[in-house]
Amino acid sequence: MIRPLTILLAICAAVWFSAAQAAQSDEGSADWRYTARPGDNLWDLARRFCGSHSKAQELARYNRLADPAELTAGSRLRIPVSCLVKQPASATVRVGSERAMLQRGTDRQVAVAGAEVRMGDVLTTEDGFVVVQFADASLLTVRPNSTVMFVLISAFGETGMVDTLVRVSRGRVQHVVDKSTAGSRHRIATPVGIAAVRGTRFRVAVPGGGSATVATTEGTVQFEDAREQRVKLPAGTGVVASATGAVKVDLLPAPALADELQMIVGGHLSWPAVEQAVGYRLTVLDGEQPLFEVLTVGNDAQLQLPAGSFALRVRGVTASGLEGLEAQATLQVSDPPPHGLQAQASGDGRVILSWVDEGDAGDYFLEVLPEAGESAQRVRSGERRVEVVLAPGAYRWRVGHTENQWSDLARFELAPEPVSGLVVGREDRSDPLAVAWQHGAVNTTYTVEVARTADFSDLVASVSTQESSANLEVRSCHACFVRVVAETGGAASQYTVTEFKDEPRHPWPLYVLLLALLVTL
Repeated sequence: MIRPLTILLAICAAVWFSAAQAAQSDEGSADWRYTARPGDNLWDLARRFCGSHSKAQELARYNRLADPAELTAGSRLRIPVSCLVKQPASATVRVGSERAMLQRGTDRQVAVAGAEVRMGDVLTTEDGFVVVQFADASLLTVRPNSTVMFVLISAFGETGMVDTLVRVSRGRVQHVVDKSTAGSRHRIATPVGIAAVRGTRFRVAVPGGGSATVATTEGTVQFEDAREQRVKLPAGTGVVASATGAVKVDLLPAPALADELQMIVGGHLSWPAVEQAVGYRLTVLDGEQPLFEVLTVGNDAQLQLPAGSFALRVRGVTASGLEGLEAQATLQVSDPPPHGLQAQASGDGRVILSWVDEGDAGDYFLEVLPEAGESAQRVRSGERRVEVVLAPGAYRWRVGHTENQWSDLARFELAPEPVSGLVVGREDRSDPLAVAWQHGAVNTTYTVEVARTADFSDLVASVSTQESSANLEVRSCHACFVRVVAETGGAASQYTVTEFKDEPRHPWPLYVLLLALLVTL
């Protein structure tokens, strides 16, 4: 004979089981799983996790066990989240900001790292970031200029799972849920709807004006608008919501960033544009510590960063304010390269190279390249000047903080010594003009010029040679000026100049006439 109490319990269990199944289908995986250990029994586990021994029979039915005593060590026990006992809990500020405040009733304190966050607390940020960690290791990042209230923070007994409700009245937040605690439930409320998740990564923004946006980058988010209409948002989708409803759209693709970007201190950074993006949100992090964000109109920005290595995240923003998928890259910021490059010859082929640098780079790297060759001379210096020994010629050079970040190229010439011992002569005016000189440089080309004027504006002959002498066809020189210049590697010496005059001719016809007159007389 079946007792009425047994029937009633069976009906209640069936109703509870149906409700649990419905909740599971509505919210995804709503079970918490426990692996039975030696000595465990279903009655103790029911009391421990569900608050009463009487739940043992229901757990047996839920796990399709004919008898609660069938539980054995190693068995995987499914416990509905709705059965678990909840109690108030708290969260912890993992990353704090001196420009963020936690208000608890009339008490206000700076949201420093390690501070406790309780139910009812209100967090307000100015230009800093605050990262709050819940008991299930999920992270809520509250971005600059935001106000959020922690309406609910509760824990499911010893399971490590939590149930949270955060209300965003202005600003933006990002929630990253630890997938290992899939039974946790996190909800973020806005003035025009609420987003609920179990194990995902998503962003919520309340820009004002009675609107809100939700963007899912991992997992699935369920958004319920002000009219209680539900929209599922898988990864790569978002919603733009207002008091009249919600519109589901695809997120903009992530910008095509290189793995590493480079810029100089105080410089500009640019990146490939994303179609339909009216602006971009840039987040700069020092490791995992968010430093600041910038909202740009175009696909470039001037970032005030010191020299160093940073993490950069960039995402496009639509006209509705919905932010798309983000790209990540390493941003290397370097001091401005040296400038004011100067070269000064000090004799015997020695050249002092110096430069100006406002930073403190430590070692510098120099590269000196002959214009007439391809073999560069590389020098390392701990000072802002260095002396090098070079052959005569024309050179290009540059200096940098590293061997991959250089100043602009500068040019200088190391002129060869002028020729010496310049000799000009000929025996007869009909002979070529013979010019000879002394010079010890190798691979040198000499240019010899002859002019009637001292400024060489009336040039009458010119020849180039690699010898130390030359012959030039020049007619009579009542007053001729001769100069020689030496050229090596594109650099020219100073001119060596001398003046030459032919010996005057004797007037033999006049002498003959005078002799004839004397004989006649």
